[in-house]
Amino acid sequence: RAEEEKERNEYRFSLLANQARAYTWEVDAEGLFTSIGPESEAITGYMPDEIVGKLHFFDLHPEENREEFRRRIMEFFARQEPIREWEHSAIRKSGELFWVSTNGIPVVDDSGCLSGYWGTDTDITERKLAEDALRMANKKLQILSGITRHDIQNKIMVLQAYLDLTRPEIDDPKLSQYLSEVERAGSEIQRQIEFTRTYQELGVERAAWHAIDDLISPISSSQLPVKPDCIGYRVLVDPMIERVLYNLMDNTIRHAKGASRVEIRCEERDGQLAIIWEDDGPGVPDEQKEWIFERGFGKHTGFGLFLSREILAITGITIVETGEYGEGARFEILVPEGAWQKRFANS
Repeated sequence: RAEEEKERNEYRFSLLANQARAYTWEVDAEGLFTSIGPESEAITGYMPDEIVGKLHFFDLHPEENREEFRRRIMEFFARQEPIREWEHSAIRKSGELFWVSTNGIPVVDDSGCLSGYWGTDTDITERKLAEDALRMANKKLQILSGITRHDIQNKIMVLQAYLDLTRPEIDDPKLSQYLSEVERAGSEIQRQIEFTRTYQELGVERAAWHAIDDLISPISSSQLPVKPDCIGYRVLVDPMIERVLYNLMDNTIRHAKGASRVEIRCEERDGQLAIIWEDDGPGVPDEQKEWIFERGFGKHTGFGLFLSREILAITGITIVETGEYGEGARFEILVPEGAWQKRFANS
């Protein structure tokens, strides 16, 4: 009866794996396949008996960088670390390139020595092709918007040049005021165009892991002293994250009159990481705590905190202002579980 139940479970898993375009595998401490699920044939083109005991895990990788791939696998094995959603290319029996996402866990014997790894490979080729197509479409749009932006800026420069030539010829105060309004409108268009250039860069590059201390370092030499306390923490963020901290510092310098310092610290909260930015300026009035993140708010660019919120949102991070008015501004950047890590201070 137990054997029948085992067979039923294996059959169910096989159906599920086929539906998910995935297969299970086991390798020994040298990476040689000792077992592979029958679902692998539909993905790799190899029968299980063509793989087990004959091929190593890295033998399915493209030949041109196979040695580097083998080295990385052996590093996992040496550290006995789990493999989590490692995306890499592979070669089918037909020679066709495909993509898989690998997850694996180390298997150790009673003495703690590595026996091998057990894991799954999921075919993600369709997703990768869709991502490539999307990247290409985005690249074309960026080129088009860049050309359009350049042309508009050139026209604005011509407009401003003619305004400069016209102004000395105008004696009528009313007409002079009209010219000033036209000039302001031209400057506003220029500012909006510059914002579109910055905004289109959001999400273009892949999110990456950054040590918070490294992100703080560039702003530490600004006008206000910075006291950081986030040693050992890393966050998964868009490469434009540096602009977020720059915008916060710019916001403090512009608006926190009398501020003498900035403190940045980290707190762990129910699986989340709170990165807290505090200054000792006057703070933000209650009625403005949400408005300050709106596009166009304020007397200057009006884009700083709006852009900061957009950058953080790419990886599910939020930002709120929670300070007490009169006691300084307090911005809390809330990083969700899975998008932050804590390592030893010397790592």
